[in-house]
Order: sequence, then structure tokens, then C-alpha cells
Amino acid sequence: MNSTHRLNKYSTPGHLVGRRSINETQARRRNTLYQTCVFAVAALLLFMPNTGTAAPLNLANSPLFLANTVKNNIMLVVDDSGSMDSEVLLPTNDGALWWHTSNQSYTGLDKDDNVSAGTINFNQAGGANSTWKKFTLLFPNGTALGNRIYDDGSNAHFAIPPLPQFAYIRSPTYNKAYFDPTITYEPWVSYGTTTFSNVTSASAPSDPTRGTGTFNLTQNIQSDASNHTFRMYNGTTIPSGTYYKDWTDDTWKTAAADVSVTTERDVP
Repeated sequence: MNSTHRLNKYSTPGHLVGRRSINETQARRRNTLYQTCVFAVAALLLFMPNTGTAAPLNLANSPLFLANTVKNNIMLVVDDSGSMDSEVLLPTNDGALWWHTSNQSYTGLDKDDNVSAGTINFNQAGGANSTWKKFTLLFPNGTALGNRIYDDGSNAHFAIPPLPQFAYIRSPTYNKAYFDPTITYEPWVSYGTTTFSNVTSASAPSDPTRGTGTFNLTQNIQSDASNHTFRMYNGTTIPSGTYYKDWTDDTWKTAAADVSVTTERDVP
């Protein structure tokens, strides 16, 4: 064989050289693609938020379309002042019943103190004085714990006489705090060690949570003790047939005829 065509063990045929070049090129391309993918994934991980330590979302508490919002303005207020002892809630300046000494009536003056027949006196100024007498009670039962808070004063905290001409005060139509026979009153909700249940009419508590005072609603109640009486002013008439304690002879009796009250009196 001619030596010029003999292959040296260190020589490479041309077709093998070409194939190796192609393989090397493909390898470089694969390597470049791999590096590109690795870089892309690294970049993605770098800029992704860390969900493991992300702060809570700040979600809106109101519709987003409300640009100009108003702050909450609803409050739950519990009034435990002395006025909560009142047993009347009327359309007057403070819910009380007002006797006008000049007009000798609970009615007749509107919110501007103008004459208005049949209107419960409003008392625009609001104060109790020699002209305006304030009545807030229906059941005068003394000032023991759980009973009425205030004594009879000079001008206020009186009990309304249970006379026919004032019967509207003992009606839920006018007095929104009065018993409404069309409503079923459920016992108060029990809490802690305090429980409430239906009461008996013969021993209805004056206050379900304080004191031991009760009313026997099955019989007439008769008392002339301090702060157990009804205040009456000049212009009041005790109708015939009313059982009361006569101040002229200090005896209990049934009125044989109408009795006119001509001066301020506490009448049992």
C-alpha cells in the first residue's frame, strides 16, 4: 500500500473532524441554553415575594367606591342616672308629667308653651319650680333599696294620683313606659349566678336585682307612710267613690261626693 494513503494513528479523517465540530457546537448550544434557564429561574426566585413572611393583607372595611367616608358615629350608651327611676315616658321636655299650677292641669300647653287644648304640657324651660311641678312615679313605695330613688321634693319627684281623669298616664298609648297588655314580656336573660323567671302577681318585685320590696297586685294597697302618697294640687278633684285618707279627720273613707283639693296635699 502506498504510504501516502496510510493513516497515522494520530491523524483524524476529515469526515470525523466535521462530525466532532458539529457535536461540539451542539454541546455548546445545550450548555448555553442550560445556563440561560438556570439564570432565568434564579432571577424569578430572586424577585418573587417571600410568601412565608408576607405581611397580612390590608383589606378594606367599606366599599371601595365610597371615596369620602364618614367615621362611625353609633354608640351604645347605658344611662344609670336617677331619671331612670321614672315610671313615665311622655312626649314632654324630659319624659316627665308636668303640672302647671296657674292652669291647674297636666295638659294645655305645647312645646312652645302656647295654649293647645288636649296636649300634654311640654314645659319648654324644663325646670321644676313654683309654677311647674314634676311628676315621675306611678307606684310610690318609699325609698328603701330597690324602691324609688328620690324623696318627694319641693317641686319634683311626685307620684301621679290614680284618678279617672288621669287614667291616660296609665296607658301605653300615652306613657310608653307603661305595661302593654298586647305584649308578652319574657323574663330577663339570666347571667352568671343571677337567674330570672316569671314572677307571681302577689309578690311582684319592685326591682328584680336590688332590695326585697314587692307589690301584691291582687289586692288594694293602702299606706300613708312617707313617700307612699300621691301629690295633689289646687284644681284636683277626688271623684265620688274613691277610697282615700281624709285629711280633715285623718280617717280612711270612701268619698260620698266629689272632693275638691284647694291646696297642696300628699294624699294616701
